[in-house]
Amino acid sequence: MWSVMLYATTSYLFTPIVDQQGDNRIRSILQLADGRMVSVTESGVETFDGCGFNVWPFPDSEPYRLNGYKGHMHLYLSAGEHQLLWIKNYGRLQCFDLETERYIINVDSLFRSHGVNEKIDDFFTTADGGILVVTRGSIVHPVTEFSYMLPTSEGQLLDTALSHDRLYLFYESGVMETVDTTTGKKVSSSRAYPEEESRLFSATSLVVTAPTGFYQLRNGSRGGFFRYTLSTGKWEKLLETDFTLNTLTITNDGTTAYISCPRGIIIMDTATGAITRLPMLRTRSGNILAMEVSTIFSDREGGLWLGTLNRGLLYYHPEAYREFTIDKSLMPAGFIHTEVVPLFSEDNLGNIFLGNRRLTVDAEDGIAVSETDTETGMRGGEYGTGSAFVASDGSLFFNDADGCHVFVPAADSCRQPQHAPVITEIYIHGERVVPGSATMPVAAPYASHLTLEHNRNFLTFDCVPLNYITTAPTRISYMLEGIDTRWNSVIIGGNNASHPLGRLRAVYTALPPGDYTLRVTTSPEPGSPEAAEQRMKITIRSPWWDTAAARAAWCLLAIAIVAAIVKLYSLRTRQRLEQKHREEILLTRIRSLIEQCDRYEAEKATAGTTLEDCRDHADSDTEFINRAVALVEQNLNTPGYSVEQLSRDLCMERTGLYRKLTTLLDRSPSLFIRDIRLRHAAALVKEKRMSMAEIAEATGFSSSSYMSRCFQEVYGCRPSEYAEK
Repeated sequence: MWSVMLYATTSYLFTPIVDQQGDNRIRSILQLADGRMVSVTESGVETFDGCGFNVWPFPDSEPYRLNGYKGHMHLYLSAGEHQLLWIKNYGRLQCFDLETERYIINVDSLFRSHGVNEKIDDFFTTADGGILVVTRGSIVHPVTEFSYMLPTSEGQLLDTALSHDRLYLFYESGVMETVDTTTGKKVSSSRAYPEEESRLFSATSLVVTAPTGFYQLRNGSRGGFFRYTLSTGKWEKLLETDFTLNTLTITNDGTTAYISCPRGIIIMDTATGAITRLPMLRTRSGNILAMEVSTIFSDREGGLWLGTLNRGLLYYHPEAYREFTIDKSLMPAGFIHTEVVPLFSEDNLGNIFLGNRRLTVDAEDGIAVSETDTETGMRGGEYGTGSAFVASDGSLFFNDADGCHVFVPAADSCRQPQHAPVITEIYIHGERVVPGSATMPVAAPYASHLTLEHNRNFLTFDCVPLNYITTAPTRISYMLEGIDTRWNSVIIGGNNASHPLGRLRAVYTALPPGDYTLRVTTSPEPGSPEAAEQRMKITIRSPWWDTAAARAAWCLLAIAIVAAIVKLYSLRTRQRLEQKHREEILLTRIRSLIEQCDRYEAEKATAGTTLEDCRDHADSDTEFINRAVALVEQNLNTPGYSVEQLSRDLCMERTGLYRKLTTLLDRSPSLFIRDIRLRHAAALVKEKRMSMAEIAEATGFSSSSYMSRCFQEVYGCRPSEYAEK
């Protein structure tokens, strides 16, 4: 038995990312500010968040025409009221609003809103999200009103770059002009290549800004790669080819340049100029692809994205796999590298064999090769097919002329992406909230505040950690302030994930009215000041009957009711006092009348004819009242006994009876009858021997309720209360 440890080298293994529902003909790629990737295909715009694609096909409307641009597809991002994606391609310009997820059909009106009323010939953006337009032979910044007249001698303006207060203009002739944006004057000009070479690179230009300056791809009859250093103000040619150079991307630290071309990928160390060519691309599926890469992009996390003409996206990250090489000297005798994988095999225990040699694979320690006897090993060719051997643990074995290249998945430890997680979708009662609606005017990744009615309080949030390295799990933590008292943590992606599809779904049901804040982070220390978080405020409105205005209205209503009760009580009390006062006046008049009669009788002995007449008169009045009282009392149990019957019994007209009683008693005949009935009813109530209905019947009232109402008007209380008092 013997063993040897093999150590890592550097190579590239790409992960295919194919959109099964969309278009896999990728033309250009960019990364959005929140970390999501956006690509433009032959048929539309797509975004990718590490878990899935969103697709928006191009509209049928005619694009805006750019007469001054004849180059290939170029993407720009601009910021303002909304984040916009601009697509410039072969004299056409389209605009897609990323926040509302809609195409802007009338681009001309958008320019007019920026103060540009003339026809635009070409379009660019600045690093800070501003826009530059070429119109009437000048380049204009609509916001700052900066304008610079372009020279006609240098040919067409192909590209721009802005650094601080310097605007760099790249022309068809190879000249770069430097313009001061504060004064609008030319500062300097320089050439990327001699004037006699202008015809070689006059067709297209692609400029990429780096920390130390600019890198430029030029194409014509030949392809060229140039660098301009800001500190020295000098150009240098880094590469010249006899084929087209498609696209260029520079890593964040500026140390590596990637160029896509019909012959694969060219990788250059910008410090040494060393070049590596990748004519073939290895993939995680075990395939080796030879194809043209249409576009290439280096993201902010060190990942490399390739766009292909018909195979979708390919992604590479140095942390996804570790590569080891088995030297050709350790390969079994008779091995031919063109056989690809026929010597590799794996048993049901996961042991991998290279002929009769066992391979022990470890992402940290490397690969150990040990001899086994013939019976322990497995015969080569029994299971090997395809461009590479793919083991059950995801390791890949590629055979080359110099030996075997082995790619081992990185250790299954949680990884922290640089970006905060993104809330991609929001559901209310299980229904997706559509951007542009009254509930959510912008798409979920851009929404910062959500206001909902009290009956729309069942919420679901889809969040992605933006971990494009699918072999590595990610810990994601979330909490809803106002509901959760601590952070909730789950594992996204990887082999042992609680959410293996790579997407967190946070569900909150029956949220009471109030203000909440959803916080999501991938930081190992959630809540720390350094943690990158995605936040969204949620307001659940109170029902109308429980709002502050409604509570104030309830209070005012209660006060009004109390005030009405107090006023009603005061009114009833005043009415009782007035009634009592009227009764006292009536009694006083009756007593005065009786006293007058007594006085008349006491003076009859000494009074003359006149006194006798007076006494006769007083006697007749008293007799009249007594007779009227007697008639009413005789007919107490007669409900229909009325003023007309009383006037007939007294042999008087009704009007005469009315004048007589109002003169003597200040009471109308109807009140006179009612008072006599009430007096008898009060006496019966005090006796407590009869029910109210019986008393009402005995005293001639039509009903007990009518008797009770009259009782309250005269005595100020109900008959039952009168009995208690």
